[in-house]
Amino acid sequence: MGTPDDGGSRMRRPWDLTLKALEPPLFVSQRRMAAARVGDDGGMLHVEPHDHDAAGRVVWRYVIEDGSGRELADDVDLRCGTGANVDPARAIAILVLHLDVAVESHRWTMAGQVQDDTDLFAPDVTEWAVQNEEALGELALDLARQSELARRIDGARRPFLRPIGVGGRVPYGWTVEPVGQWQGQDSEVVYRSRLYDVMVAPAAETEDREGNLAAAGWSYQGTDGYAVMWVRDRVAALRSALDRTPPEPPELGGRGL
Repeated sequence: MGTPDDGGSRMRRPWDLTLKALEPPLFVSQRRMAAARVGDDGGMLHVEPHDHDAAGRVVWRYVIEDGSGRELADDVDLRCGTGANVDPARAIAILVLHLDVAVESHRWTMAGQVQDDTDLFAPDVTEWAVQNEEALGELALDLARQSELARRIDGARRPFLRPIGVGGRVPYGWTVEPVGQWQGQDSEVVYRSRLYDVMVAPAAETEDREGNLAAAGWSYQGTDGYAVMWVRDRVAALRSALDRTPPEPPELGGRGL
């Protein structure tokens, strides 16, 4: 297993943007990681991207704390993220799934049945998961609801990325353009060009321009650790520009009182 880094990896800059876009039940912890609480006082799960493996998957660092803040685990053996973005909600959901498997294996082991997954976590982590099984289940449901809501909102009209050659034809009015490598695959962006502008660029090319991009109406959408996707709602940008335009002064002359 690798050694957890101090947050200074090459993913740090786009990751900071991802942290700004977190939505409940996720939040930014004091560790500057994406985090979720386990029940009211059960503890906390923290995640951040650490690296990519040979298959292009994101390798995540995760930290597990109990309700007193005691650190139970700090490791980098969690892998997920073969989809569009470095997605902390999905990473925490996968971590919760692994903890659930550990709980189930522990239950069968106590019943005298030999299981293959008893060594997923250290014994004190598994014991903590057993004690907080219900809270972990509630967190899993919250993450699933958030993911489903995001799919319903974004899937209706927002731009999205996909590997080239996957997905077939697009509806009338949508545009498909190649954007280079994303998650290790040649990819393309699918969007409505009348409604949106889309930019996918190496993280280093935009890291010093974030304020200017935001002021110009661009919003950060996600990263694969190497490239960053920015989207501008053309209608919203035009409306904002009009709001900033001072009104024309009244013409002099005309009929007096």
